[in-house]
Amino acid sequence: IKLKTQSVKRAVVGEVVVFDNESYLSYAREMLNTFANSELGRNITLVDFSNRFAIYFVYGDRLRVDVGSIEDIGKKIAIASRIISKLDARDKGTVNVENDPAYYIIGTPEF
Repeated sequence: IKLKTQSVKRAVVGEVVVFDNESYLSYAREMLNTFANSELGRNITLVDFSNRFAIYFVYGDRLRVDVGSIEDIGKKIAIASRIISKLDARDKGTVNVENDPAYYIIGTPEF
């Protein structure tokens, strides 16, 4: 999973990423584990949490899934999974699960 974030002090392949704020590492690990271990995990290609209140991930290089904050992240991923399972494999667009009700917008998503 490609990671898009801020506060990176040093990043070397094969080493632990060093962030400006040490507590950010545990946040980054929690986020990546949550996404990687989800039912959508194997198709998530990018997670952007450069803004903690506007988190999104890219599913299959064709869907942007806006989740907002980390609050209720498991529930949001489950809702996104249900929406994605009803879409055609060629559909492109944005799935928004930030608030209830969740929705899908057809079109070319911005990553």
